[in-house]
Amino acid sequence: MRVAIISNTTSDIIKSRGELIRAIIKSGHEVIAIGNENVDREKIESMGAKFRNIKMDEISTNIFKNINYIKILSKVLKEENIDAILTYTIKPIICGAIAGSIAKVNKKYALVVGMGYIYSINTIRTRLIRIFANLGYFISGKVYTKMIFQNKEDRDELIKKKYVKPEKAVIIDGSGVNMNKFDRAENKIESMDKLKFLMISRGLNVKGIKELNYAANEVLKKYPQIKFTHIGKIDNTFRDLKASEIKEYSKTINFKGKVNNVYDYIKDSNVVILPSYLREGIPRVLLEALAVGRPIITTNIRGCIETVIDGENGYLVNIKDEKDLEEKILKMIENTKEELLRMSDVSYNYAKERFDVEIINRKMLNYMELN
Repeated sequence: MRVAIISNTTSDIIKSRGELIRAIIKSGHEVIAIGNENVDREKIESMGAKFRNIKMDEISTNIFKNINYIKILSKVLKEENIDAILTYTIKPIICGAIAGSIAKVNKKYALVVGMGYIYSINTIRTRLIRIFANLGYFISGKVYTKMIFQNKEDRDELIKKKYVKPEKAVIIDGSGVNMNKFDRAENKIESMDKLKFLMISRGLNVKGIKELNYAANEVLKKYPQIKFTHIGKIDNTFRDLKASEIKEYSKTINFKGKVNNVYDYIKDSNVVILPSYLREGIPRVLLEALAVGRPIITTNIRGCIETVIDGENGYLVNIKDEKDLEEKILKMIENTKEELLRMSDVSYNYAKERFDVEIINRKMLNYMELN
């Protein structure tokens, strides 16, 4: 079979679906990766896949731009004689459903990696966009052979709204993590009052950076040698931190920006934090933290809760609750070294048993009937 994997960003195809591409090819199928950015072609081709670039404005609500994208996408699907498509992220899911139908693609699969920003924030802009997104999900639910969700809350919500039939909706434990690439590393603790906390995220406000800044400020009053670091891309969009906020937060959090060696930062940390209130699938960064063997502090929200057994390998915090986040950070600091190392062991074993990418990809191939 000829399988097209469609995403908004080419770099994410490599980062999030690279292992899946290899698994599909290993099963005897051909893969055509379709991405927005005309970059990293060589990396995709080195996996054994073909790459096609189709420009798309991922945040544009311009109907003419989106119709044009659908027209070009359907043309490419016909040219490549595609038998099956796998789409993920909201715009490729919705546009891919329509383009796949126009191109008469036999099997169509959507991977819902969380409901995203527009379902996380209630502004006039997001509420308006949500109207069109809901219509898109309704159409998608009728078109796709299967919709694959990363948490049961998202699945149940779309079933309840009658956007998708229960028999078409299945669940998978995130995108998985390569346990060889993000292999176990000793949690080196100099002393509990010098712990290093790491946050990995895009610079979106909904990732909880503001809440971390407040909590970090309070914690540092009591434990001034604690370190807080943030890594991740910060764009200049309406969704991201403003320059003035970064300047203010930099007094307590060391912002490193986008880095290529995420593993090294996780390995150098003692605890990973993600106080997100974005509608996540299962955050990839938390799976990577588990695989390396790091305790986690994250939000008691769909997607994030899948990564923490509360009190066993970390702590869950209430949504947008700065004080609760502060308390859980202090609780981690005031643990014994032995307890924190025990949490590290639980994290690693949890990743190995549930989130290993080989386990995830076997399920994906089964759902897509590619075995």
